[in-house]
Amino acid sequence: MISDYKKTYQEMAALIGEQRTSKLFEMVKSTKYDFSMRLYSKKYCEYYILKNKEHTEPRILALELGYSLRFVQDVIKEKRGLPTNYDEGNITMNKYNGIYQLFYDMFGERVVNLVYDNLRGSTIYFPSKLHSKEYAQKKIAENMDRLNVRELAKLTGYSERSVRRMINEITDEDK
Repeated sequence: MISDYKKTYQEMAALIGEQRTSKLFEMVKSTKYDFSMRLYSKKYCEYYILKNKEHTEPRILALELGYSLRFVQDVIKEKRGLPTNYDEGNITMNKYNGIYQLFYDMFGERVVNLVYDNLRGSTIYFPSKLHSKEYAQKKIAENMDRLNVRELAKLTGYSERSVRRMINEITDEDK
């Protein structure tokens, strides 16, 4: 349930869904990511600009890609031909910047656009634990009579020491 997640993962689950958030958690836990203001990588932009310069105005290309008109004009002026290491059927360069490429690889273009629209310009730290401490305490309270400390630690993702501390907190509350 989304409410059992830590705040960062709650927000992510509301955006991309619980199942995708669980998958994302395995890839990004304990990591800080900057969600760039620019969705597309420079190499992809250069390719796109050179491919479309004949039938699309530079001003429109700049708007589509999120780069300045000057950048588009410089690419058109400096580059003569298309890069040879990009083939639409077989991408050999990243289309997206940083974390957006990870989202694309894992979930596809629809999720990338959703994440970009909601998180661009943000820096997010993904905690090492998916579930909140309250959720872990609830699970421990439910299972502490049937499982040992090691099994409870594995169930909750917390260390044995943290589980012992939570058991003590739970038993102190009962007194």
